[in-house]
Amino acid sequence: MAIAISSITTATNDGTSATISVTTSESPTATQVGDFVVVVHSNDFYTLANMPTPTATGTPTLTNIVDADGGTNQGHIRCWWYRANTGGAQTVSVTETGAHDEEKFMAVYVLTGVDTGASPIDGTPATNSSSTQQTSQVCNSVTVTNADSYVIQALAAGTGVAAPSYTPPGGTTKQYDQHVGGGSHGGGVKQLSASGATGSFTWTIPPSGTPYASATFAVKTAAAAGGTLAGPPAEVVAQQPYVTRVAPVVVVPTTSTTPATIPVAVSLTACTS
Repeated sequence: MAIAISSITTATNDGTSATISVTTSESPTATQVGDFVVVVHSNDFYTLANMPTPTATGTPTLTNIVDADGGTNQGHIRCWWYRANTGGAQTVSVTETGAHDEEKFMAVYVLTGVDTGASPIDGTPATNSSSTQQTSQVCNSVTVTNADSYVIQALAAGTGVAAPSYTPPGGTTKQYDQHVGGGSHGGGVKQLSASGATGSFTWTIPPSGTPYASATFAVKTAAAAGGTLAGPPAEVVAQQPYVTRVAPVVVVPTTSTTPATIPVAVSLTACTS
């Protein structure tokens, strides 16, 4: 099963508020229980320590994927994942601490086709940064075990120097590119077809570049259909009421030609014959 984007929604904040929030667009596809949600939160000044864990609809547990720290008064990125325990629009919000008058950004991906295991990130995420202006900004290589994983790249400008646009490297599909005030962020995805090192991903920022931070990570694709049936992810099951289904079984009595129907409870757990 290939990974697909159900929606990607972004937000910008020019520094007038400590809070940045995204409510998913639900387009082209509405969020379903069990969908995999990636949150990319970035800013262009102060410190990474001012960026706490976001909250989301249904109060799921958000797991940190990677932090890209450009340093004090530089660009910062924090990436998180969770599985939706409530269908429909997801509101993700975070209120920064300390000084908060810098530009802030958020991108929220809702994905289907992601591995349902407890460790959906393939390999070790990578980060990169520069405190000087760069026209070529690199999302570092990651090494993956699976041949069909899905790479997500994120970049954020630093020190109040915004990028007017982001041009992705070949093979990467840009998903967002925004700037407000003195800040900007960009990001994209690539479907892999081989395991091992991905190689670095170099984005181009005209005309004179910006200082930046970047993050790269890979998401595992769900196993192909077939074999043992898989239920919803464990963290979703723990928060949802599931009802045992009742299926009719036809029994033919020895003294009658009219079949009788007897309800028999059937577990949702897959059976083998």
